[in-house]
Parts: sequence; C-alpha cells; structure tokens
Amino acid sequence: MRKIFANNKVFAVIATLSVMLPLLAGTIDEQPRTFDSFFPDKQRKVSDSERRKAEYLFLEAERCIAEDEVARGFEILRYARKIDPANSSIANRLGMCVATMKKGVTVEEVGLAERLIREYYENDVDNYIDACNYAYIAQIVLPPDSMVAVWEEINNRFPNNEYVLQPLSDIYFKLGKFDKAIGIYESIEALVGKNIETTADKAVAYMTLNDTTKCLEECNSLLATAPQNVTYNLFMCDIYAYYHKADSVDAYFDRAERLEPENGRIYLKRAKYYKNEGDTVNYDKQMYKALTNRELSVDEKREALLEYSAELVHSRDSSDRAVNLFRVLVDEHPHEYSIRELFADYLWTMGDYSGAAEQLTYGLDMEPKNPDRWRMLAYCYTNEYHFANAEDACMIGLKYNENDIEIMRLLGIIYLQEYKFDEAQEQLDKTIALVDPTDADILSSLYELKGDAYYQSGDTAKVLPMYEKALEYYPDKVSTLNNYAYNLCCMGGDLNKAEQMSYRTILAEPDNPTYLDTYAWILFTKANYKEALLYMEKAIEAQKSNDEEQGNNIEQDATILEHYGDILFMNGRPDDALEQWEKAIVINPDNEVLQRKVEHKTYFFK
Repeated sequence: MRKIFANNKVFAVIATLSVMLPLLAGTIDEQPRTFDSFFPDKQRKVSDSERRKAEYLFLEAERCIAEDEVARGFEILRYARKIDPANSSIANRLGMCVATMKKGVTVEEVGLAERLIREYYENDVDNYIDACNYAYIAQIVLPPDSMVAVWEEINNRFPNNEYVLQPLSDIYFKLGKFDKAIGIYESIEALVGKNIETTADKAVAYMTLNDTTKCLEECNSLLATAPQNVTYNLFMCDIYAYYHKADSVDAYFDRAERLEPENGRIYLKRAKYYKNEGDTVNYDKQMYKALTNRELSVDEKREALLEYSAELVHSRDSSDRAVNLFRVLVDEHPHEYSIRELFADYLWTMGDYSGAAEQLTYGLDMEPKNPDRWRMLAYCYTNEYHFANAEDACMIGLKYNENDIEIMRLLGIIYLQEYKFDEAQEQLDKTIALVDPTDADILSSLYELKGDAYYQSGDTAKVLPMYEKALEYYPDKVSTLNNYAYNLCCMGGDLNKAEQMSYRTILAEPDNPTYLDTYAWILFTKANYKEALLYMEKAIEAQKSNDEEQGNNIEQDATILEHYGDILFMNGRPDDALEQWEKAIVINPDNEVLQRKVEHKTYFFK
C-alpha cells in the first residue's frame, strides 16, 4: 500500500517535523519525566492580562525555535501553558515539541504529545492539515481500530478531500476491510479521475480478495483511458506477470516497445521480468538492448549491470554472460571510468586477475590518483605471480599518491615475494618511519613482515625479536602468532612455546587451514603423530571448503599437501603419503625435497 502526501501543505508539516528532530535532539533530556506539569488545572480562571501574556510567550517561543534556541523555546511554551491552560494552540505546539524533542522518543512521551495535540484537534482545528497532523502523531500510540475512528471523524469534518481519504483507505486495508478500502478508492477517483496509483491500490485489494476478474477489469479500465500510454501498458505487464500470464505479459511489452522503441527503461523492466521467470536467454537479450540504448544514462546502465553481475556471482555462474555484456558497455562507453571500475571488480571476484588488471590499467589512465586501485592492480599481478609488474604498479602508484602507507607496505611484501630481502627491509623501515605511532595494527603488520623477511633470508638471529616487537603492538594478532610459531618450530626453537601460540590461533579461527596446518606441523615436529594427523585432516577439509568458495592458493596447497604426506608417512601409511607428495609436486615441481620423497617413496627431513 502507498502512503501519499501529495499536498504541499501536508509535506510542509512532515518536513517541519523532520527538521525539528535534529534541532531538538539532546536539548530536553534533562526535563522531568513526570507529565503532570503539562496539564495544569483548566478550571482556574485566567485573566485577560494572563491570556495576552500567554499569547505573547507563545509567539516568543515560536521565534526562539525558528532561531534554533530550541531549549529556550520549549521552556517558554511550558511556562505559557501554565499561565493559560485553556489555550489549545500552546498545547498543540508543546505537543509537537515533545513528539520531536529527541531521538528515541518513548511511547509515553508520544502519548503525552498525542494528549496535548488532541486538545487543539478537538477544540480549534479548522483545516484538514492540522487534523492530519494530529492523526499522524496519534497513530503511533493508538491501536488501528481507534485510528479508524479518528480518520473517519476527520473525513466527516473535511469531506471529499483526497489527502484525508488516502490514509483512511490505508487503515481500512490494514484491518482487512477491503470492501471499505475499495469504496474509498472509488471516492478518490471521483475527485481526481482515473490514475495509476489508485488503480494499483484497488488491484492489490482485489488480488487480496482473490477476485481476478475484478482486478483485471479495473486495470483494463485504466488502460482504456489512454491506450497509448507506455506506463499504463507496463503496468499491465506487472498485473499479468502476477497472474503468470506469460503471453499477455509479452504482448504488452511488445506494445510498449512499439510505442516508444527508444525507451531503454522498457528493456530494463523486461529484462527483470525474464530474470524472475528464470529465462536467462531472453534476460541477456533484453540486457543487451538496454546497454546499447542511447536514452539510458551511464549510471542507469551501470546499476543494471551491477545487479546482473551480482546475481551471477551469487549463483556462481562462471560463464561469459556478464563478461560479454560488460564488453558491450565498454565498447559503448570506452572512456567511462565507473564502468571500467565495475568490470575490474567483477573480474577480480571471479578470479580473472589478468582481465581485472587490464581494466584497472585503462581506469588508472583516466584517474591515476586512486590509491585503492593501484593496490588492487598490484594484487592482481601478484596473484598471477607477475611480481615485476606488481612492483611497477606500486612505484607508479606512489608517484601519484606519495607516502601512501598501504602501497608502501604492499611494495615491501612484493620485494619479499621477489626474494629481494634487502629492498624489502629498507622499504618496510621507510614505511614504519611514516606510520602514526598509535596505529598498532599497521605497525604490528610491518614488524611481522620484517620477521618473515629475516627468516626467508636466513638471518635467523633477527627473526624472533621482530615477532616479539609485532606482538608488543598487537598481542593477539593471529597472523603474527601463526608465523612466529611456525618459524620458531622450523628453526628448532622452543616447541612448547610454539605450540601454545599456534593453539591460540586455532581457537580464534578454527576453520583456517593455514593455522591448522601450523599446529599440526608443530605436533608432528614433537613426534605427536596421531594428534598431528587429526589436525592435518581438519586443515585439508578446511582447505577444500576454501577452494570451493574462493579458489586455490597454489603455494599454500602445496605446503599443506606435503605436510599431509609427511604426517601420513609417520603414521604408517606410506602409500597414502606418496599420493599426497605426488599431488604437491605437480603444484610445486621445483621443490627438491619433494622430488626425493616421490622418487624414493620415503620421508626426507631436508
């Protein structure tokens, strides 16, 4: 059901409420929550001078509120109310203030506002706007049955008013009084003529009553008033789609297209219809028509393609359907940055990193000062093991975004992946020097990377101090705990300490295959082979789940598979161990230790 406030004056009332809300927020919180003071004795005789004083105070309060002195205005209103309890205009304004005085107004406070405004409504309301204003406050605290009586009374006071009839029809509909609601809709039509909004309301009522004949008659009567109206024809598509009349839906879409062949919104609407019907072929055809339409704006096309691509990602559709449509849109608008950006995001999500890099390159030629996109480009290259390209992306990105901490950190990671350990340490030190000393997260990450770099370069004496420094900044960071534990184990260090740190990581992330693998490997190193196998099998299962959801991380797969083979071998299962080693060597054929394990069908430590 719709809620229409088409009258400018009614809009003004609602706008006033919305503007007052933030102005009044937090200004009245200190007021007493007892409401007796808002209702002084009305039987007390008020002198003429007091009446005039109250009227003056009322005007002064209005001035204060208009000038944002809300708290002062509220207090003046309360004082004026005390002087002249019979002045319903003061009661009305005070009630409006209470209703909008702060965020999170309680039901009791709304009830107070309703009582105050009701005084004005019952005694002095002489226009439908103030009457509707009271009703909108009252409906918060009064049950629907009572609100029917309120709106019926307002309708009696101000008959033949569309803006009173509409909310009355809504309340009838909510209470299931569909015949009465339909009667009110017909009264609205008698006032303003046939219109699509009221016809839609009547159609929904007839649908709820399961009266198909009446529903179709009503909709066809609207179309008969303007058969060439495209909006009305598309409305008929919606109605027949509800009743699953595919032939009729297509007929009205065809008619709309003949009437306005250049109207791209027709093709978008038809595409959504076919999507809902599960007709992917026609869905794609209509999307193609929409994307090549010259009347649709770039933003409209982009939003349509965003919805389309998100649907394919959600359904894990790996076909070229979205790519084909993106290329259509890129050909139509080759210099539109937002389209290149969206295309890159989609390709990234689908794991096509080289394709994403291509689109990012085009986009960065147009908007080179976007650090996030330079980082994304570098990640695309690293995921494809094009480390030199990733390094170049970071260097160029830093020319346009000097001292961007994230790009600088990423460049350090890339140097590490390229085995440029001196460059990595230098880059990480440069980054640390620029980081806000209170940013514990990033500092912890940088010292962790320095520890990784020292380990990989063989400078083992400096490894553990870097991890300790990282944990000083962020004691519970699981990635640091994992790397510290794993490298401590591999360096022949304190295995009990390594086990304790690693166990903290699997408590924090029990389905992380990397952390499970580390814990299993530490247990293996401690010769606890049975328990190591238990956790290694958990790591394999977790890795399979990740593969299904995110795609493979090749180096991680090879390491986990090799460890799995080692643990199986020590558990007396050499054939199963060989199977895992053979899988691992396919992924990482340059691993010399793996080669010997496969060749000799036995375990080698190094």
